Amino acid sequence: MIDDRRDPLDDGFVVSLSIGQLIARRMDPVDAWRLALVQRHLVWDEVRISHLLDSLLAGYPIGSLLVCRIREGGHVLKEQDGTRRAERVSASTWQLLDGQQRVNALVSIFSEHGNFGRFYLNMVKPRIPEEIITRRSDKRRALDYIVWRSGDVGAAEPPIPRSQYIDLARMHAWAQGQDDAGILERSRQVLENPATCIGLLNEIDPAFADELIAHDMG
Repeated sequence: MIDDRRDPLDDGFVVSLSIGQLIARRMDPVDAWRLALVQRHLVWDEVRISHLLDSLLAGYPIGSLLVCRIREGGHVLKEQDGTRRAERVSASTWQLLDGQQRVNALVSIFSEHGNFGRFYLNMVKPRIPEEIITRRSDKRRALDYIVWRSGDVGAAEPPIPRSQYIDLARMHAWAQGQDDAGILERSRQVLENPATCIGLLNEIDPAFADELIAHDMG
């Protein structure tokens, strides 16, 4: 949740935010980024979202988003039960003008509040660098370390070997319980001793098997 101090977005035209901050802004119950009326329906599927996740894991930025505050009372989009309607809001409400697909993808990947299934990441399979991917079939195989499940009870989906795959939807809740210094410290510990990564993954996702050994983690 965003605290009650001055919003850094009010202090400049360009502000750098982390993925965790983007998710928090979209879900903030007090001062959330609301959807502008010009926003289209959600069109990204699990393949597009997986490509975004793959890019993030490669170290690429999420790109620019466009937000603004409403100077006078106006309308934003409200989504509920699969329908969209215009809702009147007061002045100073934040509007997300560009970036809905990406922000929604981040919420769907890293939090329990998405509406597009769950994404699982194989922690023992290496990611294939882009420079050695030349064919379309190679591009499809390059993403097979990311698995998506719809969460539909009626869907006949094969089970996921949880000894290897972490549920990324647990990530935001874990991060919300840490301060920046704590996250940096845990990162430092993993870099110095990769074996501690297993314990950290179990802390984030208790269903992730802890019998993996450091050798399996590469």
